[in-house]
Amino acid sequence: MEPLSACLLLLTCLADGPSSVQIVGVNVVTVGIPYGFQCIADCYPDCKYTWTRGNVTSQGPELSFQLLHVVPTQTLSCTVSNSETGDASTVQKTLQVTAGPSNIQISGPTYLTYGAESIFICSASCYPTCSFSWTVSWEGETLSKAQGSNISVTPYTGTVQEENLICAAMDTVSHLYISRSLSLPVASISDISIVGDSTVTMGKQYTFTCYAACYPSCSIVWKYMGKTYEGNQVQIPIYHQGDEKKFSCHLEITFNDYTKIEPLTCEATNTISHSISTFVRNLTVIVMTSFMLIICDVNICTDPISMHPSSTGLPTGERPFSLQCVGPQNPASITWLWNKLPMPASERVLFSSDNSTMTFNPLLHTDDGLYQCVVADGGPPIQSVGYQMQVNCEYTGHHSDLIMPQSIVSD
Repeated sequence: MEPLSACLLLLTCLADGPSSVQIVGVNVVTVGIPYGFQCIADCYPDCKYTWTRGNVTSQGPELSFQLLHVVPTQTLSCTVSNSETGDASTVQKTLQVTAGPSNIQISGPTYLTYGAESIFICSASCYPTCSFSWTVSWEGETLSKAQGSNISVTPYTGTVQEENLICAAMDTVSHLYISRSLSLPVASISDISIVGDSTVTMGKQYTFTCYAACYPSCSIVWKYMGKTYEGNQVQIPIYHQGDEKKFSCHLEITFNDYTKIEPLTCEATNTISHSISTFVRNLTVIVMTSFMLIICDVNICTDPISMHPSSTGLPTGERPFSLQCVGPQNPASITWLWNKLPMPASERVLFSSDNSTMTFNPLLHTDDGLYQCVVADGGPPIQSVGYQMQVNCEYTGHHSDLIMPQSIVSD
């Protein structure tokens, strides 16, 4: 026998395989991620490898590919053949396809409110599905954890100013995950109070300060006797009867005091949550009424401030009627009182440009009462003698009484 033939016969006798054929690699592939697989087998003298994935065929023991979009389940086939005998063996591997997670988002308010519940929703793109987990932390300390796409968050304590919210989205098949975090300020408002006098006197000005524990900040609004003031500190005039009047003549004043209660309200509004907290302080207002006795020479003495009708005739209902405030000089400001309270303007009650004249158009029976004007010119405010209005019916009448000094005595 020829030596070459003997050698070939020996190889044929010794040739073996393929055996123990298998594909090594993952069982789940995710769109967008490259993967590598290896086909191994026992062959003598050697093996030849052929891969098949769908309609694609390739040679060699290794296979690499990357899916660009979601496709159905993939089947890999590896055929191993003995290079000498031609014997072959095929093995298959079924791959499950997933996509994501991607595009993770947290939806919900941009802040937390102390003492209130806030709902947040986590969403992401996954194929076939995603699972979600949450972690709530503050300064690196975990406060709570939760599962599911939704979470309800209530700030931990009133001293926490910010909480960190983390959502992790995981593909239920590939177990790949991504996360997103959100820092949320905790809006709070508490401990509101007013600092200032509780007892005030008409005719004087007082300063009040409103304190509120707010985060991040609050806007402050004050309300007093129908008026609104802004700022955490405000100077509020207590509508006045005036201090002691200073005439060029000798003046004696006897005061009869009474009090009333007026609420002063501070309203604090959180700048991001817009939640409102109010504090009301009831002010004891001392109202001073006076009886005046003027003693002077009748030829040289005049009341410092007087009030008299500028209309002709008696005050009659359903007709125009005017009162005028007259003093020895043009004052810096004039305010009007009706029954000791501020007299507001309206569509029916008008004031002149310098506030010296008040006109009713028309006059009503409900306008009965005591009218006074108060003038200020850099010094203590001065209050006029009162005019007692009695509105008459047309064609019949009762005179209106001007409250005058009880007596005028010559020196």
